[in-house]
Amino acid sequence: MKSNKNKIIKSKRNKFLILGIIVFILVGVLTLRLTRAASYDGYQRLRIINSATSQLGNKEFNAQVLTYSEGNRENWCADFVSWVYYNAGYPFITSGAAGRSYWRIPRVYNDNNPGIPNLRSYFIANNAYKTKESGYTPGAGDVVIFARNRSHTGIVERVDRPANKNENYIYTIEGNSTTQDVARRSYPMSEATIDGYGTIIDTGPVPGAKR
Repeated sequence: MKSNKNKIIKSKRNKFLILGIIVFILVGVLTLRLTRAASYDGYQRLRIINSATSQLGNKEFNAQVLTYSEGNRENWCADFVSWVYYNAGYPFITSGAAGRSYWRIPRVYNDNNPGIPNLRSYFIANNAYKTKESGYTPGAGDVVIFARNRSHTGIVERVDRPANKNENYIYTIEGNSTTQDVARRSYPMSEATIDGYGTIIDTGPVPGAKR
């Protein structure tokens, strides 16, 4: 009689143990998914913005600016955007070439240089480009592309509506800005020269990329 009672107690304990293990696994999987979802998108954007803001004030063709362009004295706004993503740990991936690493895209759009990668085409190829006409509101870390009567680019820091304005403004961090340095700028969403936005590409950090 006592033996049967012990078996019943042991059986119940085993059931509770199994149930506990199942609950633990489910909670662990759910927590992992939520953690990855929360840290992936937001953390990626934060790292890109931190990478960009750390460069504010760098002047044209000083030692750090030449790092963006890998030593080339050229229009370097696209080089800056490339370096920011690379430094944040989310480099662009292109085929390398003599004098250019895989992460550096030196052009904003295809301005009669089909053999040189450009940011606009890169984002389009990755299904990550939103035109201004799409109504997309960019997020922090997105790339603004000025390609209408102007070849320029920068990192979107934030979007909000100033108290004295009737539309949202895009606040950017740009290399090779109008003062030939890394600086903050702002534009109305309706800015005529904006062509669109390169959005965050859904890939994780590349192993071995610079941190």
